[in-house]
Amino acid sequence: MNYPTTAVTLAALPLAGCAGLADLPPNYTLDPDRAEGLAVISMTLSGKSLGKISRFEYRLREIPPRNENAVEKSIRFRGTTQLARSVGRGEDARPMTGSIVVKGSDLREQIDVSDSETTGGRLAAVRLPAGEYEIHTWRLDEPGPYGEVELRPRKDFSCRFNVRSGTAIYLGRLRLELGDGDTQKLVVEDRRDSDLNGFKRKYPVLANSPTAMSICNIR
Repeated sequence: MNYPTTAVTLAALPLAGCAGLADLPPNYTLDPDRAEGLAVISMTLSGKSLGKISRFEYRLREIPPRNENAVEKSIRFRGTTQLARSVGRGEDARPMTGSIVVKGSDLREQIDVSDSETTGGRLAAVRLPAGEYEIHTWRLDEPGPYGEVELRPRKDFSCRFNVRSGTAIYLGRLRLELGDGDTQKLVVEDRRDSDLNGFKRKYPVLANSPTAMSICNIR
């Protein structure tokens, strides 16, 4: 059977964009009976002033389970009505993707990490379903002489981590250094003392919750 082109096009739309993952509500609590946990990470930028940047984000994606005997699942929609019902019920076979926003017009959180006068960023606590993920690229938008200029790395990287139910996991401080000649360097630092103190101040309800350490390695 031939399925409508419209349905295929709409199904592909979420892959083109990347929804920003919201920070936690202040009363959020971890529950081991709920199949989700937290990824705690700070993200900073140096080499460009965040004040002159309109958007800065990292993008992540879910790593599907490695099971050679698993059955692949895909959904073929017979129209836009079926697609809308599937999205509304969360019946989507694709791995989850999203972005962790450091600065953007759709973000209510403030810049709350400052290493120096030229390096600043944000501490994020992102709730995710239990599973394996990787942060794989970044995007930065700044005003240019002829409109908005988008910067991103030419090649994807991989910063992998696992989210466990009812647990917060600290991934480290992801520091992006931009240099002359459109060069970039990405470094992960273990800043658990300052970052976790900031996490507890930001979310006092979670101050005594279990926190695992898993400083991610850039590959």
